[in-house]
Amino acid sequence: MPSFRTIAYLKKNNAEAFRKVFRQFVLMLKDMGLIEGETIGIDSFKIFAQNSLRNNYTQKKIDRHLEYIDNRIEEFEVALDKTDKEEEKELLKSKIKLQQDRRKKYETLDTELKNSNDTQISLTDKDSRALMLTNNVSGVEYAVQAAFDSKHKLLVHSHIGASTDKRELSTAALTVQELLQLDSFNTLSDAGYTSGDQLQACKYSGICTYSSPMPSTSPNSNSIPLAEFHYINDGDYYICPCGEQMTTTGKWRIRPNYRSKVYKTSACVNCSIREKCTQNQNGRVIERSEYQDVIDENNARVMNHLLQGRAADIRNVAQLPPLHRPDGNCHSPPKTVQTKRLKQLIVSWCCLFNG
Repeated sequence: MPSFRTIAYLKKNNAEAFRKVFRQFVLMLKDMGLIEGETIGIDSFKIFAQNSLRNNYTQKKIDRHLEYIDNRIEEFEVALDKTDKEEEKELLKSKIKLQQDRRKKYETLDTELKNSNDTQISLTDKDSRALMLTNNVSGVEYAVQAAFDSKHKLLVHSHIGASTDKRELSTAALTVQELLQLDSFNTLSDAGYTSGDQLQACKYSGICTYSSPMPSTSPNSNSIPLAEFHYINDGDYYICPCGEQMTTTGKWRIRPNYRSKVYKTSACVNCSIREKCTQNQNGRVIERSEYQDVIDENNARVMNHLLQGRAADIRNVAQLPPLHRPDGNCHSPPKTVQTKRLKQLIVSWCCLFNG
């Protein structure tokens, strides 16, 4: 039986070969009619990485280490100026040299992090990320994005994604489209994937999305819901519940990954239901994304279709409970669960090379 290290290096050194084999395997399943390519469920799950939190760094963590090192160097230099003993001077000089060497390490990490355009960097497993688990306990894991064909719940694609699902929908969907050579198909995903630019990218490529709507963005729970404000596309304005027009100056606001326009009306000042609508002294303000039309189209499709099948598509891997819990203990499930879980683990490990 090969050791864990031998298997790990085999996969690492032959990752591209594994990837090609699994792609060909997926195409073979399609040719056999086991993969339909009509509806694809997309979701994410986590796999614990070998990387520890100690070897995972964010900008804040690096800055904290650099500040600590600078303070230590300053303390040693002050002590060096005060002492007259040669032995103490040599000891302090060696400590200063040690801290300077440590500082070079964190300066290198700082440069790598800034050049990566990412928010964190891991030393052992480069693709792993520090993710929140349960009860405010964090761990370093792989965030695996998985796509399943709904016909027989078979995995067709996976890749290591970011710590959140927000930027992953189009990446997974377009990769599946290219792999299975599809002109159009449906995708099923939860609200974590609902982002205007991602939906737009899918629509542009002929992919029909069914992504759960994002929660309401009303100012507070007591405010009139945004759904009560009707948008008039021809005139580019909103009609509020009191029948007033909410217009925009036409100026775009630049947001991360999208642009938006602001709509408001001066009639809010004397409105009889203002207290029920907003707490803003300047009246109710609506911010509309440039992708709002495609978001509304997606939401309308979701409301008209039941997505009960989606959970069955992704539960086998996405909701797989971890073998090692955050408390460090290994919890043994019943025998039947162990057998099922072993099969699931084989699938989840294989899917790492399918992206």
